[in-house]
Amino acid sequence: MKNLRIYCAILVLGLCESAYGQQTIRISWPSKELISQPITVKGTTSVTIVVTEVNDILYSYEGWVTSVPVAPPIPPAALVAAPPAGDPCADPASKLGTIEADWKKWQLNPWVDTKGNGVTVPQSVALATTMSYYKESIEQPLAGFSFGGCTSGASYNAVKSKFDTLSAKNAEWLTKMSSSHTFTLTNQSLAPFNNYTIHLKEYGSDSTHPPTLTNACTDSKNNPTDCQIQYQPRTDLISTSGGFLFSELGSRSYVRQSVPNGTDAVLGVNGGGRVSSLLTALLNVQIPYLGDLREGKLGLALSLGPALQLNSGSSGVSKVGMFTGLSLHFWKYVYLTGGAHIGDFADFPAGFTHAGQDIPSSFTGNLTPTTRTTARFAFGVTFRGFTIPTGNQQSQGKLTTPSNTQ
Repeated sequence: MKNLRIYCAILVLGLCESAYGQQTIRISWPSKELISQPITVKGTTSVTIVVTEVNDILYSYEGWVTSVPVAPPIPPAALVAAPPAGDPCADPASKLGTIEADWKKWQLNPWVDTKGNGVTVPQSVALATTMSYYKESIEQPLAGFSFGGCTSGASYNAVKSKFDTLSAKNAEWLTKMSSSHTFTLTNQSLAPFNNYTIHLKEYGSDSTHPPTLTNACTDSKNNPTDCQIQYQPRTDLISTSGGFLFSELGSRSYVRQSVPNGTDAVLGVNGGGRVSSLLTALLNVQIPYLGDLREGKLGLALSLGPALQLNSGSSGVSKVGMFTGLSLHFWKYVYLTGGAHIGDFADFPAGFTHAGQDIPSSFTGNLTPTTRTTARFAFGVTFRGFTIPTGNQQSQGKLTTPSNTQ
């Protein structure tokens, strides 16, 4: 059994090299809802929060994580004056005027509402809304624009100048539209058994407006505020397993035995071997920073549970003891545990000192053992039962402020 203890120690110490991978939380900006599966946290964990479908064409973004811990209005676009009748540049100029006016609509301009009235709080518009409207009202009309018979003169020069200006602006917008449209918070740390709030802000700005908080989320008084998403990470630090225990704590029982050619019975000892077998059910708590080794294939845990005697015989001692120790697990399926078995040991009955001792014929009482509580080394082999997760999966990514993104 001594060699068994040494083997267990070498096996555990030889495999202790931890490796943690960074995990990612994904949130959809239009709905402000979680779109990735809840991550699992086993210790202080570095995470990256990625907010997708952000409208970085019109806005900039800011965010942080906590634990539980006025602009002038934009007047409506002026209508383009109708050129003199018969002017070949009249139709191209009108089309460019329409494109220029559409560029100032609420789908592309946070500083007007859906009726075209100027606002002091920029409106929050979803990325899909902006891109769909832009493609239909700006990109496609510019791509299909034709000068027709407008080829010279002052009118042509005016149309050509406006077309070049709008084309350059279109190129800038197309560059913005080709980006990944994500906002990322890097190097955020989450720890087990904590609830978190992810705070996100959306700002609108242009050449005439400083960065101003949009109405993406509002408080009870309808004032712009940060969008708060409650996040409760799940953890499987605690698991159960059941199996067999091999203990140096003996499980003796005592009986009267007859011997050939003898007149008196002698004291017989059952279960007197150096190792006894028991059943055990363990509660396993992973050790911080050492809970996952080699990409989760191996792990270390502190284990505790009852030790149940397979056959107590007539020893008269309790069938239940306690076992605790350090476990090495493989894929959280098989747990190898070395530790201490604490329980009652049935020593020789009073007046007896060894097996085979004569029992006087005058002694007719029960062979009641002398019991004492002691601890001995034991080795357990158990198999996965179930994990005890924390965190309510239904509350993942819950938005606590109204979303007004259109």
